[in-house]
Order: sequence, then structure tokens, then C-alpha cells
Amino acid sequence: MKLLWWTILLLLWGAAMQGAILIGTLSFSWSHAACGPWGCGPRAEDLLACHLFWLAMLCAPMYILAHCSTQLCQQAGYVLIGTGSLLLSVVVFYELFTWLPRVDSSLYVYLPQRLLYAIITFVELPMLQFLLFGIACLKFGKEPKQFE
Repeated sequence: MKLLWWTILLLLWGAAMQGAILIGTLSFSWSHAACGPWGCGPRAEDLLACHLFWLAMLCAPMYILAHCSTQLCQQAGYVLIGTGSLLLSVVVFYELFTWLPRVDSSLYVYLPQRLLYAIITFVELPMLQFLLFGIACLKFGKEPKQFE
């Protein structure tokens, strides 16, 4: 029975990752909604697909962590939050030191939009997902564990 349960979970995990990638093939009217004086990046569908893929991919380790000891889950939460915060800081500082010197001072008012744009379009590493799952680990770490 346990083998069937794990097989179903793995199939659902694979389907979630495939579904996330398929979102990139869709076309919406808001495809380039994030474009402006701060830059213009990939289609919104592609960004959504990448971010959802990271979420789906990290769900399996998150499921396992949620069933580990409270202390391990909390430590993983702190590590994930720290890593996500560090990556977020690197992206923000990179934009501050590269984008600001290149643009006219009249565009400085768009700095918050540029930073948000840089954070959203950075899909190479799952910094936002690390933050989200880190917070979830801290929440799971405070609850009693439920095993099958």
C-alpha cells in the first residue's frame, strides 16, 4: 500500500512540473505587462512557468522535510530563508550598482519597478521559492508531525 502511495505522489509531482512548463505555451493578453522604462523582459507566461516549475520541483523535498523532526525542519527553514534573502540581496545590489549608473537621472523614479522587475525575471535560482518554503518550514516545524 505504501508503494502505491509513493507512486501516486511521484506521478502527481511529475504532472505538476509538466503542467508548470506547459503554462509557458499559453498566450495571454498581458504577455508583456511588465515592460516599461525600467526594461522589458520575457513574456509573463514564461516567467510564470519558470516560477511554478521551481515551486513544483521543490515540493518533494518540502514534503519530506515536513515529515522530519521539528528541529531539522526549523533549521532547514532558517537555511532556506537565509539563502533566499542572500540571493535577493545580491540581485538588488547588482541592480543598484549596474542599472543606476547607466540610466539618466530622470529614470531614478523607476528604481522600485526596476528592482521588482529584476527580482521577478531572475529565474535561474529559486530565491522567492526559497523564502516561501523557508517560511513554510518554520510553520511546519512548530506543528506536531503526522505520519502514516
